[in-house]
Amino acid sequence: MSWNGKEEDNMKLKAPGIPYYANPGHSRVLFLEEKRQLFHIDQDLPCYPFWYEYVIREDNAVYQSGPVAYAMFIIGLEGVSHYTVAGTDYAVPPETLLFIPEFTPFRISSNGRITKCLLEVKGSNLTSLLATFNLREIKLFQIRGHMEFVREMRQIAEKLGSRNEDDFLDAMGMTYQFLARLSFLQQKEKGQENFLQKILEFLEQDFSRAITLNDLCSAMKMSPSTLTRLTKHHLGFTPMQYRARRKLERATYYLYMKEMTIKEIAYRLGYCNPFHFSREFKRFTGLSPIAYRAESHLLREIGRDVDNREKP
Repeated sequence: MSWNGKEEDNMKLKAPGIPYYANPGHSRVLFLEEKRQLFHIDQDLPCYPFWYEYVIREDNAVYQSGPVAYAMFIIGLEGVSHYTVAGTDYAVPPETLLFIPEFTPFRISSNGRITKCLLEVKGSNLTSLLATFNLREIKLFQIRGHMEFVREMRQIAEKLGSRNEDDFLDAMGMTYQFLARLSFLQQKEKGQENFLQKILEFLEQDFSRAITLNDLCSAMKMSPSTLTRLTKHHLGFTPMQYRARRKLERATYYLYMKEMTIKEIAYRLGYCNPFHFSREFKRFTGLSPIAYRAESHLLREIGRDVDNREKP
């Protein structure tokens, strides 16, 4: 499939409202295959695939995006792509798989010919589900026999192009299998993971609802001191610190959506008023929600500036 304007418009539909920057090299491809989820969903589902790409590109390319509400799995097949997240560069050569969690701003760059495939996954319980598979943060996997992962991605993609309910359910099942296969590449302790899964499922439920440490203790049937100690060991935060942090991470995503007011964001995340939300957000990011939102429009300009500096 060759690239044309229609495909470019489709690309932009992946993350409506999210500002991004792409240099001309990103639009010029030798081959691009795309599959998007076509089955209509009228309910929240814990995890499902919604986008697949297989791309071959020769021109130097740059793409930069703000936080998006999906997780990405990228497999390098030829050449080297570079993903920059929070100032850290992750090189993705052949036989390498990169996982990027949801709500993570990222920048992609490549020089010369590259080939890669990508799967994007959404879901109402995606964060806690990924944690079950020990996918809580960006990870780079060395995958021998990587074509098996590519084949699984391709099988999911074939189902994504269908409006049939059975095909959609098959795609969901194959996505769980794909996540499980990744988890087998990692060393983990089952007891710790099961414990962590239950805590995350509780802490990451409806953010508009008030939850206390006692609520969590009752659900886990543990004392506050034991639960806090174990949670801090696994997550690096106390339970309530973790929930507050996840709420504010979600806020950075909502702030990219111009149609949502600060007040609406505050109440959706369970804050008693916008002023309390603004104080907590500034403590977390160093910027007020208004200032953070105002800075988002600079993303394109920053990308252009970086692109110009990289030109010989």
